[in-house]
Amino acid sequence: MTTLSVFSAIASLLQTGTPSTVLTIDEAVALAEKSAFAIAIQRTSLEKARLAVEIAQKGYNPNINANASFSSGDAAIYGVGNDGKPQLINPRESSSVIASLSFPLDINGSLRNRLRAARGNRAATEETLNATMRDVRLSVRTAYFAVLRAQASVTVQRQALEQATAQRDRAKLQFQADQIAKVDLTRFETQVVQSQGDLSNAENTLQLARNSLNQALARPIETPLEVVDIPDLKDPNLTADAAVTIAVQARPEIRAQKRTISALENTRLATEASDDPTLAVGSQFTRQLGEVGLNTQRSSMVGTITLSIPITASGIVRKQVQQARQDEQLAQIQLKQLELNVSAEVRSALTNLTSARTRYNSATQQVTLAEEVYRISIVRRDAGEATYVEVIDAQTSLTQARNQLNSARFDYLTAYSQLQRAVGSDNFTLPADAATPNRATPNGANSK
Repeated sequence: MTTLSVFSAIASLLQTGTPSTVLTIDEAVALAEKSAFAIAIQRTSLEKARLAVEIAQKGYNPNINANASFSSGDAAIYGVGNDGKPQLINPRESSSVIASLSFPLDINGSLRNRLRAARGNRAATEETLNATMRDVRLSVRTAYFAVLRAQASVTVQRQALEQATAQRDRAKLQFQADQIAKVDLTRFETQVVQSQGDLSNAENTLQLARNSLNQALARPIETPLEVVDIPDLKDPNLTADAAVTIAVQARPEIRAQKRTISALENTRLATEASDDPTLAVGSQFTRQLGEVGLNTQRSSMVGTITLSIPITASGIVRKQVQQARQDEQLAQIQLKQLELNVSAEVRSALTNLTSARTRYNSATQQVTLAEEVYRISIVRRDAGEATYVEVIDAQTSLTQARNQLNSARFDYLTAYSQLQRAVGSDNFTLPADAATPNRATPNGANSK
């Protein structure tokens, strides 16, 4: 480790005051999946959808009601009984307790379809959560690569500063020995100042990148952070057609839309059933408190069968069903549009990845060439055959080539992550339930 790098590490430690937290990219993604605000919001929506399923399930439960009544008149009413004695006909005050139990019978399928619709909406919300998690993964990975990119830039600029400083120190000795002119020394001193400025800018960019990554992880931006480099560039080995095939079945947005279509269909069926008769069976228990009049039972139990037939709501229901059908049609159109957009997104991501690989290969060759040119310039300078301007130009070209290589490398990693998001699978394979694709089927047959 050079003196400059040791000084920078000490300065960084003094600035933060605490040891940095080292995160791999997988650890950063896992942390974001637990704490990212977008995911927390979507989990709240999922909990709301789960409660809606429970509410729909309660529709099958019996209804139990209890009430009490009390009445008071001006006076009690008496009559004469068969035995000639006074007989209480209607007491002055009366009170009663009534308990009723009613069981709904889903003869029109309304409860069943509403429950299926609620389950479909819950499944769609789960897929939307999966889509949100994929977006968060891409955001975190992109922010992580930005830190690595800035970190690599700092390394390159430190190398450039070390080289410029060494050249300047050598030039000072040569100037003191009257071997070079003042202008040549000034060029090397200027190069050192320029390298110091470039290093400062690179370090500022690195700090901003760390702040952005902390923000993506939903934690204070000043949290100490260190990242782990990613040495390998993976190749998806995937054709465009294969990638689109996987994406159509794996993308959470498409799966959520299919679940939504199923839920809308069941909602429409439930709406249609609201114009059909409903049936309920139950019983009612009545208990009279206090005095009871003639022909009044102290307790009674009766069974009930209630058949309700809507008469005036049919016109409204028809319009509501027409609206529901329009919602289904709109959702089908949106599904086709979404599948087309996903296909275009996947193909574009593959093209970008191929282009990034080409730029990376080219940048690798450019660094090899620039290193050789710089080495030759040093040899020529030591032999007195090269000017100092040639050495400075070669050093500048080498620094640029190294920065371009780092840029191309992290462009490729970013493009790879974008392809993962576009396909909807980190390992570019079909989802586990691909054999039973998530389609909108009649009567919500795909509902969980």
